[in-house]
Amino acid sequence: MISNDNDEIQTIEQSYEDFILDLKLDPSITILSKNSLSLLNEYAQLNGQKLSFQVISQSGQNHQPSFAIAVLLGDRQFSAGFASTKREACIEAANKTFYQLSLDARQSLRFTTNRDCTLFDHIASKILSTYRDLCISVPLELIGCKVLAGFIIEKIDEQTFTVISLATGNKCAGGSVLSTTGLVVHDSHAEQLARRGFIRYLYGQIESFQKNKESIFEKADDNRLVLKSTIHIHFYTSFAPCGDSALFTPRDKITEATLKNEHELHRTARVQGQLRSKFENGEGTIPTDPKSTILSLDAIRNGQHVRHMSCSDKIVRWNILGIQGALLSNRIQPIYLNSITIGFPFHYGHLCRALCCRLHDYFNSNPLLKPYRLNHPLIGHTKLKWKEEINRSNNSYDSLNWNIKEKSIELIEPSSGKRKPNQQPSRLCKSHIFQLYKNIYSTDNKSYDQMKKASITYQQCKYQMFQGFELYYSTGWISKDPSTFGGGCFWCLEAVFQRLKGVEKIVSGYAGGHKQEPSYQEVCTGSTNHAEVIQISFDPQTIAYKQLLNVFFHIHDPTTKDRQGTDVGTQYRSVIFYHDSVQQKEAEMFKAHLADENVYEDPIVTEILPMENHPFYSAEEYHQNYFQRNPSQGYCSTVVK
Repeated sequence: MISNDNDEIQTIEQSYEDFILDLKLDPSITILSKNSLSLLNEYAQLNGQKLSFQVISQSGQNHQPSFAIAVLLGDRQFSAGFASTKREACIEAANKTFYQLSLDARQSLRFTTNRDCTLFDHIASKILSTYRDLCISVPLELIGCKVLAGFIIEKIDEQTFTVISLATGNKCAGGSVLSTTGLVVHDSHAEQLARRGFIRYLYGQIESFQKNKESIFEKADDNRLVLKSTIHIHFYTSFAPCGDSALFTPRDKITEATLKNEHELHRTARVQGQLRSKFENGEGTIPTDPKSTILSLDAIRNGQHVRHMSCSDKIVRWNILGIQGALLSNRIQPIYLNSITIGFPFHYGHLCRALCCRLHDYFNSNPLLKPYRLNHPLIGHTKLKWKEEINRSNNSYDSLNWNIKEKSIELIEPSSGKRKPNQQPSRLCKSHIFQLYKNIYSTDNKSYDQMKKASITYQQCKYQMFQGFELYYSTGWISKDPSTFGGGCFWCLEAVFQRLKGVEKIVSGYAGGHKQEPSYQEVCTGSTNHAEVIQISFDPQTIAYKQLLNVFFHIHDPTTKDRQGTDVGTQYRSVIFYHDSVQQKEAEMFKAHLADENVYEDPIVTEILPMENHPFYSAEEYHQNYFQRNPSQGYCSTVVK
């Protein structure tokens, strides 16, 4: 609900009830003896718009049915009415349509006549009014009392502000549903869901550009797309993001920016600026441990939390690597925020540090590779408040999301990470977003993770960011990366790891060489310097990275250089490619432990190399699942068994 400080706060439900009461008492309606259905039909005729009613859903038993019916007026679908008969549902839908039309008129008048409205108040008003309109179609108890966040596109040349996506939520999925399949939304905090909705909008704009339609993109010099200079991106959140922002921002006062409006690295305690992870089923965060950022199922059973990076940390990542993420970085240049609007609490210095300035000094001495940069958006406070007057004890934890591309509301159950009520994958899950990418671009049968890794400059800057946090704040980023091992013939490695519980997918391929897209024949000559490797997607809640290392070292000989048994050549060398600094430390410590314990008579020659500097290339199709398709193959049978 939008309110100035002296305004009386009312809930959406009360406002709607007052509107219906006024509608019933309106003398013109009483005299004409017309119900809302008749009035809506006249409204449509007067405005030359087609009117229809659409049954959205039907549920319940035959003796106690329930109908949800929505009004279609022109090309716009309005909020649904819910009732036990179709006629009553149509009347309720008509009432809600009138309510939304009246809100449109009032909001248009209200916000265009307020000359004292700041940029941040204007952004907040757009998000809040859009949310208020949407929520008429969803019982308020379904979406509960949460954080509200959203993205806005400003077209400077047209002086327009358009809400692109918004979401509510402040919960994450539990350990029982975490997976690497891409079908579960792990983080249902409003800020992250709103960003996913914005990403869906970006794909629509890419398609528009390719079809020579109006788009926010234009061609860049490197043949990727780039945001037009007349487009600004604004982000709003009703509450200071969890983690470094919310934890240290005082809740009893508002501290605005200085007159110069300059960002400042406000740090009064050692713990300020640290990376933090969210609690699984509650509100709050804890610092991450750089020595242990991959959890196993045993660790969770022993009381450790399922961990997701805090929203403050993810937003600071947006201001380093861009909102678009690794996947889209293959095709578009980074997109940075122009402003961040925050409701309550607000402390300018703490929020500057938490959302963008934490690594300012580090990047001054270690510049990011172009076109990436440390972005410093405008950060401001809005006096417009978002309040949902609901009893928290009866409050649902479901999250709502909406974006302008689909123009429909979706509810997500955070505990399952799936859509309600049918528990199907959300449109915001990684798998569905990857499908949007594949609908536009060829992936050559590469996986989601492989396509993300193909954005090499992005990955290098991401790794640089991880190093900065470890160096300056002694905290590490939680890793969900795959693991990559080379130790002889990849047929045999694949066959062994496929038997492990928690291993979800294995791709055989080549890494560590200097030629792009090498063939098996080229690798076998030894001239490309590639090693035969396997890349493993695994569930860290079921099997830990250390367990994968243990299996790896015990199924091959790590003491023979450039050979395994009778297989000789650099392609058969023992090598571990780490995907982040956590895997690097785990691998180095495990290797050192084996050496200290004298497990092998000869020195261990296993190389430990960064994956970012050695792109992974999938092997030919006939190499994938080789032993499963050729169980009688003598060589593999001897090694595997």
